[in-house]
Amino acid sequence: MGGLNYATLASLTHHSLRNKGQSKLDLGIGEAVQLPGLAPGDGAVQDKDKAMLSEIIAKLNDLFTGDLSDGDKVGYIGKVIRNKLLESKTLQQQAASNSREQFANSPGLARVQQDAIIDALDAHQAISSQALNNPELKKRMLELLLGSFNLWEGLKEKATATNGASDA
Repeated sequence: MGGLNYATLASLTHHSLRNKGQSKLDLGIGEAVQLPGLAPGDGAVQDKDKAMLSEIIAKLNDLFTGDLSDGDKVGYIGKVIRNKLLESKTLQQQAASNSREQFANSPGLARVQQDAIIDALDAHQAISSQALNNPELKKRMLELLLGSFNLWEGLKEKATATNGASDA
């Protein structure tokens, strides 16, 4: 694949803008440089990424059934299971020592994947149980979501994008 992959999907959670003060911008100095993506037809990379994302979502939809969002599916495979597999020293050694094809055919890969799925289930059950049974923990989680994880900003951005799309 090109520039878009499961790791990218799973790691793009938010962005942050910071005010670094004001500075003078002298447009008369230097030479003009055409900015990419502003001319007609320059949207090809974004369109290609969108097509790849659609392809990934279609593959995930073929894997899972039930009332699961695209975010649930992408997060589960691209973040949770991938991170569990990345923790494996055995897989790290095999990846370093073999081609992609050899690694994909490794008999140990399926076993480590099975272990990763079980570990992820255990971890999510433990975390969810703690959160459901502890009001103080839920309060602190919400503080993190609103602070470090920019929940409000993300919701506002989605609402703006949704309203903008329905206005078009």
